[in-house]
Amino acid sequence: HQDYPEAILVLAGAAGDYDPQAAPSWDDLCCRALFDITDAQKEGLLNACDVLVLASECESYGIVLAEAWMRGKPVIVTSTGALAEVVLHKQDGLVVARTPAALCDGMLEILENPGTGKRMGANGRASVLATRTWQHIGSKFVSTLGGV
Repeated sequence: HQDYPEAILVLAGAAGDYDPQAAPSWDDLCCRALFDITDAQKEGLLNACDVLVLASECESYGIVLAEAWMRGKPVIVTSTGALAEVVLHKQDGLVVARTPAALCDGMLEILENPGTGKRMGANGRASVLATRTWQHIGSKFVSTLGGV
């Protein structure tokens, strides 16, 4: 985007069926594709990012959302699939349509309003600490078993 020439869109994750050689011109578009990354690379990317975008249709929870929130990062997910139930729109992230334009608009909203992004990231972190720690999940699990 011309308003953010220093911004770099990084696509990271497992390659799966995707052929990373399919888009060799991405480097010219301020976009990098990193596949089959190590845990250390993932940590570095999460620490460096301004926003995490998870546009997957098949994630049921997306642990990477909690990993981003624990770093105070805002997240963007799409309204398609289960992730829209995990993110509270405009509170700890954005829920947008699964279209390139909507994803771009969401990223621009966070880049143009860094205070809002920081607030969403802080809310996400608070939510993880309050409801998504292993202690909390374990207590819920034990409670659920007690009712069986």
